[in-house]
Amino acid sequence: MTNRLASFRLARAVTWMVESGGVAAINLDTGLAAHIGYPQAAVWDFFCRRSSGLVEKTAVVAGIPESEAERMIAEAAERWRDDGLIEEVAD
Repeated sequence: MTNRLASFRLARAVTWMVESGGVAAINLDTGLAAHIGYPQAAVWDFFCRRSSGLVEKTAVVAGIPESEAERMIAEAAERWRDDGLIEEVAD
């Protein structure tokens, strides 16, 4: 399974915290405050911790097949990148 988030890192000005019902991510440069609900909040946590087996763990947490988890991760990566919460790692 492909981990779409492997080529990203947390944006420099972003901080985050766990809150009831998900995660709050804040870009201190832009002022964007995003609420990330479950199961995407679990994806965020796994990503920030650089946890191995992201696709497999997401599938278990969300109760979905790995192919759907991979799609969910890719969609989250695109949204978080567009929101300035994560940035691509230069090769």
